Amino acid sequence: RQEFCVALQSTLDPNLLEATRLLPTGGKEVMLKKVRKINTETHYRQNKFNLLQEESEGYAKLLSLIMTSPLPSDVFTQVRDCIGTFNLDPNRVLALLLDVLESKMPSGAERPSPSEEMEHILQLANEFSVDKIPHLLGFKLRSSDPVPHKLYATVAFLAIQGILDLKLLLPHLPPLSDIDDAYKLFETCERQRIQAMGRIRLNADNANKEDPKLTNNLTKLKEATSSLQKNSLIGLVKVLLQWKQFHLVQMLLRGSCVKLCTLLQDSVGQLLCDFVSEDIQNVYRANLFTPDLEAGQVQQMVEDAAIIPESASLQQLLDAILEPVQGIAGSGCIASHPILYCQLCRLIKALLEKEGSAHELNGASYTMLKMLVSSLSLFTPNPAISADLWSLLSILPYTTRYSLYKDWRGGGLERAGVSSKPLFQVQSEMEAGKAARYSLKRLAKDNVRDMGRQVSKVTHSNPLVVFSTILSQVESYDNLIEMMVEAVRFVTPLGLDVLGFCILSRLDGTSESGSRSRMKGDGVNASQWLSSLESFSGAFYRKCSQVEFRGIIWFVIGRLKEGHVQELGILRTLLKTVGGYGFADFSPVASLATTQLEGRAGSQLLKRETFAFGVVEQTNWQASRTLRSVLQEDNMGVMIAILLAQIRSKIIFDTSGKRPKPVKLIGNLYDSCQVVLNMLVEFLTDSTDEAMENENSSESVTAVKRYADSLPSLGDLYRKYGLDTESAWMLCRPVSRAAVAEGVKNGKGKSEKENGSVQSYLPTGETMIEVYGSVLPDKAWDSITADLFELFYSHSLYDISCPESQYEAEIARLKKETERLVQRQQGNPGSMVPGPVFTKADDVDLQRVRRATTLLASDLALQKKRHEKFQRTFEARKSDCFTSDVVTRSSAQVFLKDCIYPRCTSSPDDAIFCAQFVALLHENETPGFSTMIFIDQLIDVMGGALYGSTEDEAANVAIMLLEVWIMVSRWRYDEKAFDEEVAGKPGGNFIYDEEVICISKEQYEKLYNKWHAKLGSVFLGSLKSTEYMVARACLLVLTRIVDAFPTRPGLGQRLLDALTPFDEDSYPLQDVKTAAQAYRMLLLKARDDGVWKEEDAAAAEERAAKEKAALKERQQKAEDRFEEMKLENEKISEEIGDGFRDRDDRRRGPRTRGSAQPPRGRDDRQPPLNSAGGPTFEPARRPSNEENGHQRRHGDDGHVRDEKDYSGRTGDSSRRPAPPRHGGSREPEPVGLDGRWERSGLPGSSTRGKRPRSPDDDGRATKRGRGDRDGDLSRSRPPSGDEMDRREVGRGGNMSPSRRGASQREPRRRSDRRR
Repeated sequence: RQEFCVALQSTLDPNLLEATRLLPTGGKEVMLKKVRKINTETHYRQNKFNLLQEESEGYAKLLSLIMTSPLPSDVFTQVRDCIGTFNLDPNRVLALLLDVLESKMPSGAERPSPSEEMEHILQLANEFSVDKIPHLLGFKLRSSDPVPHKLYATVAFLAIQGILDLKLLLPHLPPLSDIDDAYKLFETCERQRIQAMGRIRLNADNANKEDPKLTNNLTKLKEATSSLQKNSLIGLVKVLLQWKQFHLVQMLLRGSCVKLCTLLQDSVGQLLCDFVSEDIQNVYRANLFTPDLEAGQVQQMVEDAAIIPESASLQQLLDAILEPVQGIAGSGCIASHPILYCQLCRLIKALLEKEGSAHELNGASYTMLKMLVSSLSLFTPNPAISADLWSLLSILPYTTRYSLYKDWRGGGLERAGVSSKPLFQVQSEMEAGKAARYSLKRLAKDNVRDMGRQVSKVTHSNPLVVFSTILSQVESYDNLIEMMVEAVRFVTPLGLDVLGFCILSRLDGTSESGSRSRMKGDGVNASQWLSSLESFSGAFYRKCSQVEFRGIIWFVIGRLKEGHVQELGILRTLLKTVGGYGFADFSPVASLATTQLEGRAGSQLLKRETFAFGVVEQTNWQASRTLRSVLQEDNMGVMIAILLAQIRSKIIFDTSGKRPKPVKLIGNLYDSCQVVLNMLVEFLTDSTDEAMENENSSESVTAVKRYADSLPSLGDLYRKYGLDTESAWMLCRPVSRAAVAEGVKNGKGKSEKENGSVQSYLPTGETMIEVYGSVLPDKAWDSITADLFELFYSHSLYDISCPESQYEAEIARLKKETERLVQRQQGNPGSMVPGPVFTKADDVDLQRVRRATTLLASDLALQKKRHEKFQRTFEARKSDCFTSDVVTRSSAQVFLKDCIYPRCTSSPDDAIFCAQFVALLHENETPGFSTMIFIDQLIDVMGGALYGSTEDEAANVAIMLLEVWIMVSRWRYDEKAFDEEVAGKPGGNFIYDEEVICISKEQYEKLYNKWHAKLGSVFLGSLKSTEYMVARACLLVLTRIVDAFPTRPGLGQRLLDALTPFDEDSYPLQDVKTAAQAYRMLLLKARDDGVWKEEDAAAAEERAAKEKAALKERQQKAEDRFEEMKLENEKISEEIGDGFRDRDDRRRGPRTRGSAQPPRGRDDRQPPLNSAGGPTFEPARRPSNEENGHQRRHGDDGHVRDEKDYSGRTGDSSRRPAPPRHGGSREPEPVGLDGRWERSGLPGSSTRGKRPRSPDDDGRATKRGRGDRDGDLSRSRPPSGDEMDRREVGRGGNMSPSRRGASQREPRRRSDRRR
């Protein structure tokens, strides 16, 4: 019970205790008194006495003991005795130890090495309560103003020795919010200044005035920066950086390192750069020794270096310097240390090459590279710095480089990157963009070198900004492409690589303003920006072939996999411009001339020479080989070819868009895929460019072998990739032809495995024969054989024909060109007039022509042998082409459906091949093949062909149809040719009433008329169709065959009548209308040239007579109109001519007879004589003998001219000046030396008489073609009938009323000018 009461007394309130009688009477006051006494003893009474008044003797002895040098061994015992003897405060003793340690700190920036005395002091400090040290140092830091350097050194020294925990010192230091506030103010000022950089002030008074808000913020920023300089936290950071203790700096700043370096670049930033520079010296020396340094310098550098060892790996190096480099790169301090930047680039490159990890970068390595790349913008343009960075980036894969460039661009360039980039980088980009635009505005053809150097100078540090500006201008103005490509010739390799990235990024269709449409508003044609960018890319990569291609190639592959072909133009441009394969681009097929088509049957060199009609562009062979090697790498070329063959069907049946695509666009995309596929296969399997460069044609076999190594087998192309027959054979045909040639050269005794991958494509090999059976339906093999299938698909136009005449013509032309160039090279010493100078370009052209002449001769011999070999092979195998020797319609139908038609629509070469293969079957009298039945089947399918063909397909079919119809027409109108080539031959068999007969001449004429009428009905129906593609395809076919069809006048006239609706203004399709008008002119010309062979002679004479009469009538009308014009002109001259001249004479006053008239056509208006710009009157002087009959006068433009006096007059009559126009008295007339007045500078001065004539007058009058200066038309002749006929071409022979009115008004306009 007593313990319970004690517990209650210690816990309950005294009043409650007194009320419950647990306290005695008066115990409440006693209890409260005891409580107050206990509280006072506990909270207010000091345990130590005399705190500030200790015995001075004790502290004096303690200080004397501590300052003793050297310290005694029992120093700690003596210190403890001193504290106990004099009852000293231990915390005060610890503070005294810290003061002694501070006094022993060096006053300089060097880091102190711990001496024996310092170590004893540290040992003494460890005996006390170490947790009190942060509070003691914090009190000193707060109470000192300014804080001495030795105090900072003491704090840093204790932190390094591990005695002081800086985290406990942080509450005693200024907060980091001061740095954050100052940095926000810095960002505000920088944003305002950057926004003002591109601002244009129209008011000249305010142009140089600064923004008051910016001025106010700059003042605040200056004050904030000054306060930071006095900040104890910043002072401690400086000392730690001087002592290379960055890990302690990180503990203090806690992520504010970049902000602090940005605000204090000259102090903190400089120290951090020095820290990184000294930290890497050991490893830099070990990997990149500089022999220029002397041994003493190297030794000193190594002794001062930091902790990174010489054998450090890249990861160890990055762990040590990554965060410091982030601070100096993020703050821009590295811009003042270019040597450090170059050392970092070289060191990282050396370590990457040493470890072989350039293709496998981790996060730290990529971060370091990203900082180095983005920091390039901070430097002034310096090609050496750019070269060091490129030496590092060049060992990286292009994907890594492009990713770094993408991070460098960030959210945008210049103003667009204000919110996502460091402001100093944005400022640098804006300055670079301004300098680039300044130079580009002055870029022209005559100063492209000078301006190009200035533009290239800016690209050394900011290539992204410059090239983005260039590409944006090129996309809008394609006439700048040539100059821009020439301007980048001075750019460094890094700049060129960045330009390749910029091209690829803009091809993606995205820009700072969002995604861009790749099609124009009509939805059919490519956009201007895309077309211009493709042209620029081709020109750029042709000139700079060392730039990376693979990015663009993989971009095209990715787009094709997604089903998009709009960017296929970039690959087409690369093949044409860079690869030098412009001759292989046969689209549009309708525009190919006869010479070009004939040249396509020869070698690649003949195609090149004939395609441009002898004007062959200089090819960059290095660029061509580079492009081919890139396409052969990683099977990219074959991959693109297979994708192109697959995507054509997707284009036709694609319904993924929001609305259906126009039919014209679908046709254009389909044709583009086919053209690029042909060009790509030809380019990958041909090395004519290497043969032209190295004169070694064996390189072509190497190209085919590389192509064969990456090409799937024919069976895989059919089954695995789903290609159609023609597409699969198009890919395999070059390898099959090479396999045949290689088999003949090396012998056929070796197996396919022994001969390599090329022999696996041998058409007669077991591997290929096994595939043939699965290609066509089983029913097709009932009519044709595998021999016919193999002969047809495995050979090309080069094999079955040899254009000797075209070879000979080109060789003769090249020889003449050689003679011309040789003559220019030798000069013409016997001539007095020097000839054209033989330039370096002429020398290159001469060498090319000589090589081409030699190669064409060898190509002709080689093709002759190839053609003869094929003829022998076909002659031996012709009996095995069809399953039966009996002529059937099914065999011709299967041959047309499965062989001829699929191939003839692919290219003009294949179309000619198909026509010549049919002729070959006919000429060799192939058993089972009827040419008549085949042609009949071909005519039947023409209607469907026109209704389902693209433009190029229709043009290809037209080429084959022209070749076939020429043969058919020759048999119809040449009885001798029919008897020799058709009569009694297997090809002349035809089926009448299920009976096979040999067709006669009369039967053939009826059959020909049937074919003619059937084709005519197909064409007439197509012309009347409202579908765009049908009418367009029909006109393309008709234009191609106009020289052979129609031959009957009835159909020809109906075709002319069917073209009438196309001439109406309401016809909506302009391109179809233009094609129809062109075909009308060609058809009329063909009619006049005798293509309409069945036209009646009387009808032809009658038509000619009508045309002659119409021509005479037009001539007569023209002469009548001319006479009316002449009479009207004379009448006008009589009515107003004299009166006008009288008024003009009265206005100007009298003139002398010898004054000269101004030339006609100049402005006769004069300023007032009393105005500032009025004429002046000067006395004329007599010409001297030295002037030899020449006198100087002031022309209308103010320039002094020499004019010879042809008049021969020396009259002395004077000419008075004109009276003032606005009244007033006339000034007195000064008298000249010869009594005459000369009026100079007055454009309207003239005389009434005829002016003196000069020798040039006749020439000028002849050029005018209508009379002389006085308006006399009597000497002008009327136009002849031929001239009037030429003027009336296209107007139906009659002049329109508007034209007639214009002709009648012409004399009045001339009279008005004369007035």
